[in-house]
Amino acid sequence: MNQDFKSNVEYLEHYNIQFKRTSNVINFLNTNDINRIKRYFPYSKNDWSNINFERIIKKIQFDSFLRNQLFNIVSSIEITFKSILTKSIFMLYNNKYPYNENSFFLDLKYKNEFKKKIENIKQTFRKAPNDVFLQKYFVKSSRVRLPISAIIQKLTFGETIYFFRTFSLDIERIVIKEFNHTSISTFLSNMICVKNIRNACCHLDILNNKKYSTKPNLNYNQKKKIGFSLLNQDLLFLQLYNLKLLCLNKKVWNESLKVLINQITKNTKEKVLKPLQQFGFPKNWIELLR
Repeated sequence: MNQDFKSNVEYLEHYNIQFKRTSNVINFLNTNDINRIKRYFPYSKNDWSNINFERIIKKIQFDSFLRNQLFNIVSSIEITFKSILTKSIFMLYNNKYPYNENSFFLDLKYKNEFKKKIENIKQTFRKAPNDVFLQKYFVKSSRVRLPISAIIQKLTFGETIYFFRTFSLDIERIVIKEFNHTSISTFLSNMICVKNIRNACCHLDILNNKKYSTKPNLNYNQKKKIGFSLLNQDLLFLQLYNLKLLCLNKKVWNESLKVLINQITKNTKEKVLKPLQQFGFPKNWIELLR
């Protein structure tokens, strides 16, 4: 019995929360912090004595599963985005260092900002030169030139989205066409939704009943397909639909969707999750996500 287990048990007993000491419950209490666990409790402590603790465990485990699956999809979108962006730049500039040209940016202020980021990448490497990906670009010479492909690979997802909007319109148009978008602003809005999902996964947010501040920007045909009544909702389903549209690696999407369908269906039947309509899921949600 470790200290976390002991403190977790004391907390639950203090609030008269009943639980069985099964191997599953013991293992869970050994490996989870009570501050994370109680985020799944009812808002009012007056209701805590009626908690079904085994169901709370299943909710937390489902959320962990959901975060892993969504992060896998988001990672695929990020990889594809960076790859298409890099190829588009080479297609237009045929140059490893296009960021030296003024025409590469919408405005010269962005050129200076991008060069600061390059210097930041170099400084980070010099402090901890264990990045195998960058090692080949650093030689004894003090003057190191990083190709655009290396820079894009070292940007975070959020930085990639930000700097993408500072590049020339010609680059932007090629990229959004690959993602089947016609509007740069719509594409950026939808990518920000993906970034927010990524951040929520990394920060261990409760995803299944989370309210999402940024909604996907869908075109008319997409709105018509899913139903106009869903568009005002700030729940999970619209975010999943947006991921489907932006995940160009269909193998990743289909494999993730298969396990998502199984787990969502299973946990709904077992009443671990609330009815799917409360998460913005229409009756034909499986058909729409396939």
